[in-house]
Amino acid sequence: MRAHTFTLLFAITTSLLVSSAQAALIASDDFNSYTAGQNLSGVNGGTGWTNAWAADSGDVTTQSGDIPGAGVSMQVTDDGSTDPIAKRLFASQTGSVYLGFQLKATDFASDEFFQIYLNNGLADNSKGGSVGMRNAAGNPAFARVGGSSNTTNLVGSAVDDGEVHQIVLKLSKTGLGHASNYDFAEVFVDLATENTGAPAANYGSQTGNSGVSALSSVAFRTHQLNLESDFVYIDNLRIATTYAEVLAIPEPSSILLISLGLGYVLILRRRK
Repeated sequence: MRAHTFTLLFAITTSLLVSSAQAALIASDDFNSYTAGQNLSGVNGGTGWTNAWAADSGDVTTQSGDIPGAGVSMQVTDDGSTDPIAKRLFASQTGSVYLGFQLKATDFASDEFFQIYLNNGLADNSKGGSVGMRNAAGNPAFARVGGSSNTTNLVGSAVDDGEVHQIVLKLSKTGLGHASNYDFAEVFVDLATENTGAPAANYGSQTGNSGVSALSSVAFRTHQLNLESDFVYIDNLRIATTYAEVLAIPEPSSILLISLGLGYVLILRRRK
């Protein structure tokens, strides 16, 4: 009887934990299902996506060992235009969406530019909201809604050459003057929690009309990167509905559920 109870409890706990994680995570790609040196165009790794990567051949590839401990990572360079060089679709969302990733840049200069943005569909336009490194002194991270006129630099947030940073973009709707469109972008740099009171180097926000009321795609843009030496590496790309999930941190409810399950197992053992 006790064995049956334990088995049932374990099954229920596992099911609820998996269900909770899936509810928060929309799509992810850690790039470890690809081989180093592979073009990303047309490949379909990761989970939760609704299509394969659409990417410029040769400009978006995979490399190994560039982000310590991450295995294979995405490597991005410049294709000589300002059009998106990589795009991918996920299930359409209308609530708050978080985009998280690890970033490392090499030989990034003040006249260069890198951007990741969330949009609705695969159209090549400046709608939606974005985060990236700005072509300005110190290579600051930035938060943007729609076009470049709605941009805030994170003062003091230099993306140091060769260092790995954890970056999170949150897009949400305030409902103030922009109908049902997304109109608030927040960027968090190297923060373990969603701390809106963090210093300006670690947190920044921007308001404006994104022009879209739903989000279903992630895209990458670069400008003026030196093709021989300037690269941006991306890893652990995650899109989710909570800050904890884009950092792959268990939700408090999940931790509580596991604790209760383990506690009950210990009680059963002591009664034997």
